[in-house]
Amino acid sequence: MKNLMIISMLFSTMLFTACGQKDNVPAKVKTAFTEKFPDAKKVEWGKENATEWEAEFKINNQDYSANFNSNGSWKETEYRIKKSDIPEAVQSTVSENYGDYTLVIAEVSETAKGKVFELLLKNGGKKTEVVIYPNGQLVKQQAEENEEADKADNKEENDEVESAEANNPSKKVEIAFNKKFPKANKVEWGKESTSEWEAEFKMDGKDYSANFDNEGNWKETEYAINKTDIPTAVKTVLDSQYKGYDIEEAELSEKAKSKMFEFHLKHGVTRIEVAISPDGKVVKKEAKEENEEKGDTENEEDEGSSDND
Repeated sequence: MKNLMIISMLFSTMLFTACGQKDNVPAKVKTAFTEKFPDAKKVEWGKENATEWEAEFKINNQDYSANFNSNGSWKETEYRIKKSDIPEAVQSTVSENYGDYTLVIAEVSETAKGKVFELLLKNGGKKTEVVIYPNGQLVKQQAEENEEADKADNKEENDEVESAEANNPSKKVEIAFNKKFPKANKVEWGKESTSEWEAEFKMDGKDYSANFDNEGNWKETEYAINKTDIPTAVKTVLDSQYKGYDIEEAELSEKAKSKMFEFHLKHGVTRIEVAISPDGKVVKKEAKEENEEKGDTENEEDEGSSDND
């Protein structure tokens, strides 16, 4: 069984960088990858073996890896999941066979033949990797070796898992979210404040974020919009008061009693953020600080360089 992606990340990243394989990736492989993962960011390529390529990348800030044959045919995709995303049948198998173990890392492996769950479990200084079908059938078990050498990695992995668990909202919040956004997928939760949760998710191919308080009451939804979605009254304000500015980002913010169009505008080195009501009233205008502008520019250059890789 392949080592879990999260364990081998440091080694594979160094290998990819050292070997400089990215320039040698066959065009067929790159084309197939782009078609299957159009939203992929920060792609790093490496040679898995003589006939297979592996890409490590991010989608919605989640780590993925995918393997392709040299002819461009997809072989496998792996990505990490939370404990709450593991099916009941799989959790039951773990409880029955590994009741004394704690979960360190959970990943999904998808191939043309189907899906399996790869779990790294730990009991004291002993680690075990298991592969389980979605129906709960145990496929493979493999004990980890060199545990002393892996202690530092184990601590980092456990810290990540504990952090992920701390970012899981209450059932009240999850129920309210699922009721309001039944078509949401790829949901990632975070704590906005001590009394508020934020979910980032995909719906109908668009990126969304939504906020709920601890009792499950919806507070706000934000999502990106196209220029064609901007009302005429709002366009008129942009054309008259912010002529010469380019729209970098356009979002719609919806609350229980209001709706607001929020824009990140840029003119030369000047950046401003403005919020405009549907009837064309400017509600908020905020200029970005010079040091923030420099930082944003550097980040954009870094991200652009990574994306082009």
